[in-house]
Amino acid sequence: MSEADRNAILRRRAALVGSALAALGSCARTSPPPDHAAAPVIAVPPPAVEDGGVTAEPDGGDLPSRRENHAGEPPPLIVPAGVGDTARAHYEQLVRTYSDAYKILDQMEAGIANGCSINDAKCESQWRALAENEFSLTEAFRFFHVCPGSSQDAKDFNELEKAHRDYYTERLKKVHSAIEAQIDAGGPGSDKKWEQMKRDVRLHKPVVCLSFACIDW
Repeated sequence: MSEADRNAILRRRAALVGSALAALGSCARTSPPPDHAAAPVIAVPPPAVEDGGVTAEPDGGDLPSRRENHAGEPPPLIVPAGVGDTARAHYEQLVRTYSDAYKILDQMEAGIANGCSINDAKCESQWRALAENEFSLTEAFRFFHVCPGSSQDAKDFNELEKAHRDYYTERLKKVHSAIEAQIDAGGPGSDKKWEQMKRDVRLHKPVVCLSFACIDW
């Protein structure tokens, strides 16, 4: 084997090792909604799935993030027609993630409206359900990670994702404010009981940590 051949092999091996280290390094942290920023977030490539009822934007229509929404309604959860395969996978992941998050928020809002004290034994199941839903919101975003891209598809996606993130954050703040008001009304020890409930939920939920290298799209 010539010296040139050996050098070529060594270069290829070095490239493979570099790629492996980039993909299997320390756990990557994404930018989840602010109220869940302290939670560990797993960054994995979006899975390829069937459309499953996701509505496509008509050809030639405006991008979803640029549509005007009715007051109090979330941005559209749709996949624009004509986008590339990578962008489509990201849009589908966004639809799944935020659909789940909005459903969980609906359930939390309904539970809070009950007005049941956390110190009332009859209300324990309701508060535990709130704690479960609080954790489920973190879980909903655990696998939601989209690498930034330089294409127009990527920029349009980022615009829509930001609109959903802003809407979600505002709703979550209202939910947390309502919970805090109920906690305050419950009297001494209510805050500690609530924190303990959330800790109990987290203790029984294993967390796996993965990372991957971003590729421009």
